[in-house]
Amino acid sequence: PGDILILVRRRDPFTTPMIRALKRSQIPVAGADRMLLMDQLAVQDLVALADVLLMPNDDLALAVVLKSPLFGLDDDALFSLAYGRKGSLWEALKVKAATDPRFAEAEALLSRWLSRADYLPPYEFFSELLGADGQRMRKAMLGRLGPEAAEAIDEFLDRALAYDREAAPSLQGFVNHLRAGDVEIKRDMEQGRDEVRIMTVHGAKGLQAPIVFLPDTCTGPRPQGPRIFSLPRAGEAPGAAAHLLWPPSGEHGLTAIAPAKEAAKQADGQEHNRLLYVAMTRAEDRLYICGWEGQRSRDKNCWYDLIEKGLGPHLTRATDGSGHSVRRMECPQTKAVEGVQGAAKQPAPKPLPDWASKPAPTERARAKLAPSRLAPGVEGGVEALGPEQAPLGPLALSANKRYARGRLMHALLQHLPEVEPEAQERAARLFVAARGAELSQELREEIVMETLAIVTDATFAPLFCPGSIAEVPIVARIGHYDLEGRIDRLVVADGRLLVLDYKTNRPPPETVEEVAPAYIDQLAAYRLALKRLYPGRGLHAALLWTDGPRLMPIPSTSLDEAEARLLAGCASLDGTGPRT
Repeated sequence: PGDILILVRRRDPFTTPMIRALKRSQIPVAGADRMLLMDQLAVQDLVALADVLLMPNDDLALAVVLKSPLFGLDDDALFSLAYGRKGSLWEALKVKAATDPRFAEAEALLSRWLSRADYLPPYEFFSELLGADGQRMRKAMLGRLGPEAAEAIDEFLDRALAYDREAAPSLQGFVNHLRAGDVEIKRDMEQGRDEVRIMTVHGAKGLQAPIVFLPDTCTGPRPQGPRIFSLPRAGEAPGAAAHLLWPPSGEHGLTAIAPAKEAAKQADGQEHNRLLYVAMTRAEDRLYICGWEGQRSRDKNCWYDLIEKGLGPHLTRATDGSGHSVRRMECPQTKAVEGVQGAAKQPAPKPLPDWASKPAPTERARAKLAPSRLAPGVEGGVEALGPEQAPLGPLALSANKRYARGRLMHALLQHLPEVEPEAQERAARLFVAARGAELSQELREEIVMETLAIVTDATFAPLFCPGSIAEVPIVARIGHYDLEGRIDRLVVADGRLLVLDYKTNRPPPETVEEVAPAYIDQLAAYRLALKRLYPGRGLHAALLWTDGPRLMPIPSTSLDEAEARLLAGCASLDGTGPRT
């Protein structure tokens, strides 16, 4: 197949049926050299779906989508849905879905896609629709439209990805880009792949192939689109600027433009002959001249007649491999073959190594250190990796007022220092009212006042200076374990680092000895990770008790002891010594 080149006069209507026939015969084909994206049926169906998601009350677009391979409703189903409806087709679909299973799946899928279309970029949306979660949709489209639709779908996704990179990603913008841009995909057909290539004669200029087919040779020169004629100005010298004339339909018989029409006809004939020369000289070894006639005979001066007129005396009758009578001109090779060409020249592939034919060994499951969940009873704070628990929704979290209070205070301490002092109280009240609507008014007021007491106190101002960073994610590898955590606030000052962790316990402990060991272990884990990121810097840690408020520095001796416990816990689980 890699030696075969098929040349056509125009891309359509010949290219697509040939690609379909070759693929159904399991012949590898590279596809067409040029493809107008919006002319492909698969792309038109996907764009119609986008129209529905942007405007569900677009009845025509919804009818197109329901009849497309995405849902496959027939005319009877669509008629029963549309006839006699009182509102839009979308409203009728929602009503019918409740009682008729033919429409239930379509309504459910469209509703789900509607909920996601406004939030996902075009590429993510369509790749999800046609990717792992939507393989049935892709298979349905290929089953109805043929395997050649796969190329159009892939080009559509590539265009969506390029649009996401170049413009603000929105479904409306992407659809407008496709319609306004008249996107034409140009493919490189000089790749040395073992596939049949289908190209226009224009696109094949400069290329050659051992075997060339010309399947479309029975049509004559036909100008495309409206014709503009050039009329010389009276009394002007040859070569001067001429009048340009576009005669409307039915006015081509005017005698005044007869010379211009004849000149245009001759120019078309010359271009017709030049393209024939290009087409015939693309073949290195074999050239197949083919053609067909419909209800009317072939056009005058078509390629088939020109070739027959020129080569007819040199052709002899023969029978091809399928028993059909053909005319052939052969030029026997007289020079000795210098060597094997083509695919046979390639060296034999080397055998695959043993590991390539065996299942990959099971990767050793890593474990993770979660500093925020370090607690007595969990050895070293190490948790085996497994399926992550789905996060609780806001209502579930608000059932436990302690967690809701802590979350809100952490968020306020993160954002309030960036707000102008005179606007901090108003911002805090609005934030707590929006995020803590399920809490009592008394508790919301308590959260606001407790947070403002910290942010507005000059004692704690150095903790929120411009050199400090809130909610710092941190990851590190300790032995065979991965540490993942988030530092409430990291203060950088005078070449030293202060790890700050907020605690909302009520009442807070008075001394370091009364602090829960898990809190100190958490700070030790953070310090252990930061040692490798910031070597040579002083590392300190402190707890900020919001009830009070009060800052409690943690002595380095307590952190050292907690760090030793942490490393010992890791070593006891994997049988190795302490490593960081």
